[in-house]
Amino acid sequence: MSRIFNFPVEIDIDNVQATLENGILQIRAPKAAAGKGKLIRVRRAA
Repeated sequence: MSRIFNFPVEIDIDNVQATLENGILQIRAPKAAAGKGKLIRVRRAA
């Protein structure tokens, strides 16, 4: 059996955990870290 879930935010797929106990499926899907900006230096044209 398989099931597909859609989440409203980006998920850290490397840290998803799932357990099945007493017929209850528990899924832990942490949010992905916010993207970090990148510093771009702008030089004046010669």
